[in-house]
Amino acid sequence: MKIDEVFGLPAHPLFVHIPIVLIPLAALGTLIMAVVPRTRARLGWPTVAVSGAAVFFAWMAKGSGAKLALRVDPDPKLTHHINMGNTMYLVALVFFVLVTAFVVVDSRARARAGSEAAGPGGDQTRRTAHGPVLAVLAVLAVVSGAAATARIIQVGHAGSRVTWGDVGAPRPAKKK
Repeated sequence: MKIDEVFGLPAHPLFVHIPIVLIPLAALGTLIMAVVPRTRARLGWPTVAVSGAAVFFAWMAKGSGAKLALRVDPDPKLTHHINMGNTMYLVALVFFVLVTAFVVVDSRARARAGSEAAGPGGDQTRRTAHGPVLAVLAVLAVVSGAAATARIIQVGHAGSRVTWGDVGAPRPAKKK
């Protein structure tokens, strides 16, 4: 699969913008699920799908960026961006794994609670056994979502510095 060009243009700018949108979106979904438990059934699997897509496109951005780097002049800012970008895929992957674990454990806990509620009596010990695990996974998923969001901002900023340099910097006033 050729991932370095799309319609004759470098694919990297296209691929990087997808996780730039999806990672904070999935992080927001994860935060909402952690804070408002009743939203978990509705947001859980879509949030997992969004974070999974973010991992895929972070991987595509990494690959297309490596190909693009071969076509441009070496630069210390570019090296910095590449090094940060190489970690982005892993940060996104950790976030995906943690949010998936959070949703799976929550889904199982809800399914168990539903089946116990339908049965005679129900075992309160089994119903609350997922509580501490779910709480830890919720915290880890939220923290990893925040870390992934922060990292994608850092990587994107470093990439924009490579592309645009000091274009937006204030210029000294001209002498009259």
